Amino acid sequence: KKKILKLKLAGKMIIPLENKEQLQYPCLLDFWAPWCGPCRVTGNNLAKFSDAHPEITIYKVNVEENENFAEEYSIQSLPTLIYYNSDGVEEWYHNGLMTVQQLEEKLIK
Repeated sequence: KKKILKLKLAGKMIIPLENKEQLQYPCLLDFWAPWCGPCRVTGNNLAKFSDAHPEITIYKVNVEENENFAEEYSIQSLPTLIYYNSDGVEEWYHNGLMTVQQLEEKLIK
């Protein structure tokens, strides 16, 4: 059974996460792959964003290591970002590169 990784960017710690029931809300799921250039750029932007907004937990999910989790979320393209509010309700789903400014506009109200 594969594990997804919780990347706690503010503390620079990686903690294994067994299933989606363990997600801490509000959170942003970042589905990525090592060979994906836009995924690397989005990952860097998420790191910058998380420094300013530690209240949002960011989970990085490598789709090559976590195929079953990616299938469960019907991931078709990379990067894919999914945001869940503090009640655990999906608020938005985005395919493709996102800048820090775009993340701010979407997540900070």
